[in-house]
Amino acid sequence: MKPLSLEVNQDYFKPFDCIVYLCFIFRMWATLCGSVLHPFKEQICSFARTWLKSVKRSSTPFTLTIMTSPLKIADSISDKIGTYIWMYWKSIIMAIAAFFVTYVVYYNPPVTLVSIMQYIVSTFFTVLIWILR
Repeated sequence: MKPLSLEVNQDYFKPFDCIVYLCFIFRMWATLCGSVLHPFKEQICSFARTWLKSVKRSSTPFTLTIMTSPLKIADSISDKIGTYIWMYWKSIIMAIAAFFVTYVVYYNPPVTLVSIMQYIVSTFFTVLIWILR
């Protein structure tokens, strides 16, 4: 008799579980829309408003502005990338050098590393002797 009463209780709770699940899904959707999508939409709308206001103030025709937008976007992106590289060029070179050194140390056995170091040192001293003569 005990298992039968448990099955009856489970049957009563199935609609309640579905309602709780749906409320949870709707709440998660509201949280997603409120915390992630709304700020993103707000940022896009403010960008579009400022862009349209600048188009309205300029004397350039709207179709010409639309046609040159990809060029302006590419120019802006390349300018930001160039500024970033110019500001952090030392860190970028150090990261590339660290990657190269890690690659050489990881994929070469110690004998090969010793021969590479011997080649570098001998080349350095050869150049130094050649400069001092």
